[in-house]
Amino acid sequence: PDLIVHRGDKKEYCAGSVAKIFEEINGKVIYYGKPHPEIYRGCIQDEKKVLVIGDNLNTDIRGANQMKFDSLFITGGIHKKEFLNLPVENYDKVLSKYKTNTNYYLEKLNW
Repeated sequence: PDLIVHRGDKKEYCAGSVAKIFEEINGKVIYYGKPHPEIYRGCIQDEKKVLVIGDNLNTDIRGANQMKFDSLFITGGIHKKEFLNLPVENYDKVLSKYKTNTNYYLEKLNW
């Protein structure tokens, strides 16, 4: 249900944007994705420790919080403008605006 995604410097609309418009014209939408628990239940087969990695506070990190999983928030993603030039000691203030929390921060994920 992400509304947007960044691919490099380009911003693209995602399926969540289409779903939102459909709901506005009274269409019925069934969400399957973060932060909804069904997506996690379909992926996790046992009681292993889980780390959710994501750049969206509304979906990735909120979903991790709801499932009580640890999370790694990527500050250089969807919310990068809010974290740009912000001292790390103030990161939790931004998360509190979204009523979320995370265990770890990283600017970008490298493979």
